[in-house]
Amino acid sequence: MLNWHALGQPEQAASAKKWFYASLVLLMLQIVTRSLNARFGTEPWLVHPAGMLFFPIWYVCAARAQTRLVRARFGAGYVRKSWNTVLMGAVMAGAAYALASALLSLVLLALT
Repeated sequence: MLNWHALGQPEQAASAKKWFYASLVLLMLQIVTRSLNARFGTEPWLVHPAGMLFFPIWYVCAARAQTRLVRARFGAGYVRKSWNTVLMGAVMAGAAYALASALLSLVLLALT
C-alpha cells in the first residue's frame, strides 16, 4: 500500500489495503480453526488450503501490476531498499502469530 502511495497511485493503494485486510481475516480464521481442530482432534479441510492459495492469487491479481509499473517506470537501474527491516518484521509477526495460535489452542483445551 505504501509503495502504491509512493508511486502516486491512490486507487491501487486502496486496493492493496483491502488485500491486507483480507489477509488478516484469513490469518484470524486460521488461528480459530487450528484451535478448534486441536480441541476436537480434527483435521483442517478448507481454511488452511485457502491460505496456501492466497499468496499466488494475491500476486497475480494485485502485486504483479506494481512490479510491472516499477520496471516500466524505472527500468533495470531501480535501486531497491534493504529487506533487513521487512524480514525482521516478518519474523516477529510470524512468532506473534504462532504464539497467539498456541495460546488460543491451550485456552480452548483448558476450558473444555
